[in-house]
Amino acid sequence: MVSASRPVSGSTALSQAGPAAQSGELLPCDEQLFDRALTQWQFGDWNRLAVLDPDDFAHHPRRARLALLAAAGHQQLGQAEETRRLVRLAHEWGCDRTLIERMLISGVYNTLGCATVLAGQEAGALRHLETALTVGAPGNDPELLMQARIRHQFDGGDLPKLEPPRDRRHRPARRAMGVDSGAGQWPPPVRLIHHLACTGGTLISRCIAAQPDTWVLSEVDPLSPFVPGRFLPTDLIGLSRFGSPPADTETQIELFLAGLAVLYAQARRQGEHLVLREHSHGQFHFGEAVAERPTLRAIVGRVYPTRALVTVRHPFDTFLSLQDTGWVQHFSPPTLDEYARRVHAFLDAHAGCPLIRYEDFVADPAATMQRICEGLGLGYNPDFIESFSAIELSGDSGRHGDRISPRPRRAHPPTLEQEACASEAFQTLLDRLDYRLD
Repeated sequence: MVSASRPVSGSTALSQAGPAAQSGELLPCDEQLFDRALTQWQFGDWNRLAVLDPDDFAHHPRRARLALLAAAGHQQLGQAEETRRLVRLAHEWGCDRTLIERMLISGVYNTLGCATVLAGQEAGALRHLETALTVGAPGNDPELLMQARIRHQFDGGDLPKLEPPRDRRHRPARRAMGVDSGAGQWPPPVRLIHHLACTGGTLISRCIAAQPDTWVLSEVDPLSPFVPGRFLPTDLIGLSRFGSPPADTETQIELFLAGLAVLYAQARRQGEHLVLREHSHGQFHFGEAVAERPTLRAIVGRVYPTRALVTVRHPFDTFLSLQDTGWVQHFSPPTLDEYARRVHAFLDAHAGCPLIRYEDFVADPAATMQRICEGLGLGYNPDFIESFSAIELSGDSGRHGDRISPRPRRAHPPTLEQEACASEAFQTLLDRLDYRLD
């Protein structure tokens, strides 16, 4: 059993401590408690983590993390009620939600690893265990931690013996995942493309999908207001919205992250870069006001490192396209001025992301795609112009064709240009994106 003496109380409430603490007496601190608990998590020593008693570390400076580590122990022992209690306690004590999500997702993958060993699938077990450590201990080398965890969990216990990987550092798949690439990130990031409707996003995304070892998922928004109907047998997030009672926003986010964890692991197994093309229209161009909710970048960033960029098109041309499709009616009032205000909100929400202009891309596809690949940490395929036409993605709602070239502006009444000149929001948007009206 892990021994833990009561540490010094800082800003924590003394009302939870014993009589000595309430009288102002300083309590001795077990300075090594957190380090021991973290090592036990890395080794997979779940029994020792599970006997950590919150009463013994209620005044520890790192009590929130200790409660979460104790929860991880109970999670692996199948003690759901105690896991939930300790997770709630960790949250109440200030533990970051992202850290909580990482720890719980890591636990799911550790359980999958154990189950896969029982099924006799050693290769699959190693993949699950590596994912568990990658998610739960980002920034560390999971292969080093795997040696210790595998020996502790699968050597002499109830589970079949599992041989640790000897030296997987130079396997081709791992190089393809970014460890030895120009991206140089471990764990590999989730790449994100942000753009609004009618900005040429599908064309650019198809060309990104034509780059080497790249897997693009198109039109991603776990909190989108667009739900096609109530028959959603394959859509857990959509089904949760129509449940009784409906799932709240955080539950929908947790469902999305759980599914993303499977796709992330699959991309890593296949040696591919996972790219999510966000469907931003539902947040910024739908309803009476811009939706006050997390962006896809914020949601994914809770668990994974990200690399993102924003693509834009001349706002006047985009507005004409929205009018042509009828989507300008998705926001109110459906004016050029209101549209410009919402684009400003979109750009504010994605501040700091590299910005790619559609006009630059169609004028010089090769040079602009090299900038995109550099920004996302992808390899570059110089033959993408010949190969992208074979790629199909959802969201191809604009003018069709497989030729990359500038197109003339849609016909429009002169009054719309007058409206553009009179709109301060539109004029500042042109300046912000370095466009001119003519």
